Amino acid sequence: MSVIDNAHKGIGMASVKDIAEAVGVSTGTVDRILHSRGRYSEKTAKKVRQAVKDLNYTPNMHARGLKKSKKHKFGVVIPRREQDGGYWSLVEEGILRASQELISYGSEVKIYSFDNYSSQSCLSALSEALVSGAEGLLIAPSRPEDMEKFLADREMPVIFLDSDLSGIKGRMAYI
Repeated sequence: MSVIDNAHKGIGMASVKDIAEAVGVSTGTVDRILHSRGRYSEKTAKKVRQAVKDLNYTPNMHARGLKKSKKHKFGVVIPRREQDGGYWSLVEEGILRASQELISYGSEVKIYSFDNYSSQSCLSALSEALVSGAEGLLIAPSRPEDMEKFLADREMPVIFLDSDLSGIKGRMAYI
């Protein structure tokens, strides 16, 4: 059995690490050769290219996308968790679970809660979310009059949760 057979055994997809082990070089060297950058010897490059062929290596597009993708910030503007009989705590827990999945993509989700019975608290939460650098907002427009005025001329992408404000410029969806 050859080194290549031992490294991969034909099961699953070959990785850069598999190629490096098969050839006896670092993953960094394999990466440089695969992307034709940096310094490496032509002798090593031939071995790597042969291992790529023998192991049927194909780049993992998902992993490549993770490395190259831009980091994103999202803001969530919802009433305080204890309000409305604890309803918003369930919503917040779901958002926090979903945000954990986005962390692996380098994205950030920040929740801005407000007192559902205070215009000032609502506008303050909206203001904080907007100045935070968020690229998009998920908003529960439970104070529609305040939110419509505040969001009327803004073109930030917004998804509404639980209630809809269809006349907002940046509105992308309603959940």
